[in-house]
Amino acid sequence: FFSCAGVAGAQGYTQEQIEETLKPTVYIDFTPEIPGPNQNVTAKLSSSATDLNKARITWTLNGVQQISKIGEKTFNFTTKNYGQNTTLRYTILTSKGITVDKTITIKPSEVDLLWEAESYTAPFYKGKGAFSYQNNITFLAVPHIIGSNGAEIPSANLIYKWKKNGFIIGEASGYGKNTFVTKGPAAAIPFSVEVEVTSLANETAKSVTTIHPRKAEIVLYEKNPLYGIEFQKSMTGTEKLLEKEIAIVGVPFFFGVNSPVDKSLVYKWLINGVFIGNREKKNLEIFRQKDDAYGTSNISLSLNNSEEFLQSGSQSFSITFEKNNEN
Repeated sequence: FFSCAGVAGAQGYTQEQIEETLKPTVYIDFTPEIPGPNQNVTAKLSSSATDLNKARITWTLNGVQQISKIGEKTFNFTTKNYGQNTTLRYTILTSKGITVDKTITIKPSEVDLLWEAESYTAPFYKGKGAFSYQNNITFLAVPHIIGSNGAEIPSANLIYKWKKNGFIIGEASGYGKNTFVTKGPAAAIPFSVEVEVTSLANETAKSVTTIHPRKAEIVLYEKNPLYGIEFQKSMTGTEKLLEKEIAIVGVPFFFGVNSPVDKSLVYKWLINGVFIGNREKKNLEIFRQKDDAYGTSNISLSLNNSEEFLQSGSQSFSITFEKNNEN
């Protein structure tokens, strides 16, 4: 019965096609899984249908034979520049005399993964707004994938798969979805974001980044009646009072707000540990020397975001009031 079925199944097929169906299945894995440009790559063969340890395996790179050896299941190579093809071929001659031959073309692509946090900074701040605990953060994928016409494929014409901590974010993934907005965890722990970008022709690029949240801060500055806030020098340590009064402003850094007087921000001013209440502009306080009082007072300010319990900060400094200060 099985012999007859075998003969009947062979009708209409060439000898070459029959031999092809008898070839053992061989798998190839790359590390990294999606190679980038000018990257060291390891290719590894595996099979449950034949013993590769007894097979002669020949590796050919870009048309040049590199190695031919029994049991040579692993091969290391380096990809070409961005958009240039790297051709890898492996030929397996099994111990039973069956030949398995396959050619793989790798065209390296890449994707830049950028991010911007919803993070307040002072005017003219030159640095990037840091990502603090529980802030919203936006990721932008900027892919560089060369199409069949030799030109870079527009980002809107690609398919994006976003992952957070290894889990696919379905609602953020899809055709043309090159941005992903998420919120930091309610714990002081890092998290990873990965994007895999694929063209309609299955050309692929991948990028991953790990975000380390940090504490928000409050910084104290003097507000000069003529020059405004003196951002060039923060108030720390001990400061000598040169005038009868001094205006101090607290500036939040990296809180998830758009303004230093956002309604969610709770300021608390203290002198020598005693709460003194808030002015109408809650991030500003004026300190005056009273009569002939002199000595040193500790000024401190704490700040909390009432909507995000992990966003808080405090800062303090001391003011020295000199005796018989006539200024």
